[in-house]
Amino acid sequence: MKKDTETALKWIVNILKEHSIPFQIGGGFAARMYGVERELADIDIAVPTDRLNELLLEVKDYITYDLRHYLDEKWDCTGMTINYEGQEIDFVGAQGKKIFDEINKKWITLENDFSNNEYKEIYGLTIPLMPKEKLITYKSILKRDVDLLDLEGLRK
Repeated sequence: MKKDTETALKWIVNILKEHSIPFQIGGGFAARMYGVERELADIDIAVPTDRLNELLLEVKDYITYDLRHYLDEKWDCTGMTINYEGQEIDFVGAQGKKIFDEINKKWITLENDFSNNEYKEIYGLTIPLMPKEKLITYKSILKRDVDLLDLEGLRK
């Protein structure tokens, strides 16, 4: 199936607004909104951790990774992944989220603050983004190949 990012974004933003769930888009999608040019993998959306379960009824048919706590070498967070119209969408709880700082060998709490969103227009929608400086900070800590690519573009 061909990926339809526009349809997927409009669909999920509509659901979030219907439920009055605050959200903030981060990751590669936000980097692209700030001018980074690269292929989009997924749409990363942070919502209040205690409101993630409110999405389940609406997205249940599209879940590819169940809503639960995840812990791996880079992330310690609660979230889930869905796939709508071929576009992967990752939800993460904004509170209690940690990323691993490889240089200092410690976990860093990196919570989303919905009061300082930046807003950009795309597909006729005004969407809340993680502020550029916060995006740079978290990508500087994660340092995956894709983060390094994004950092290069974000710093131009």
